[in-house]
Amino acid sequence: MKYQIKEGTVWEEIDGKITVLDPKQGKYFVLNETAGDIWRYLERPITEEDVVKKIFSKYESGSGGEEMVVQIKECLKELVGFEVLRVS
Repeated sequence: MKYQIKEGTVWEEIDGKITVLDPKQGKYFVLNETAGDIWRYLERPITEEDVVKKIFSKYESGSGGEEMVVQIKECLKELVGFEVLRVS
């Protein structure tokens, strides 16, 4: 399964924070630093496993790795729930 930013979703990076807008629903939200990194990876189709690898590589997670995986999965699940990601 691959994730990608849904067509029509508008986003912008301001002062290092990503703001996401779904004009169809009129919803917007600001992502924290790690969620912002995940978001950038979603510009192209990517698997959950590859997102995890990239985040682990960036943050060099030693201890607490399992918790980070859970948080990444939750982030993807929330973004899908907000209807700003396409899953294929």
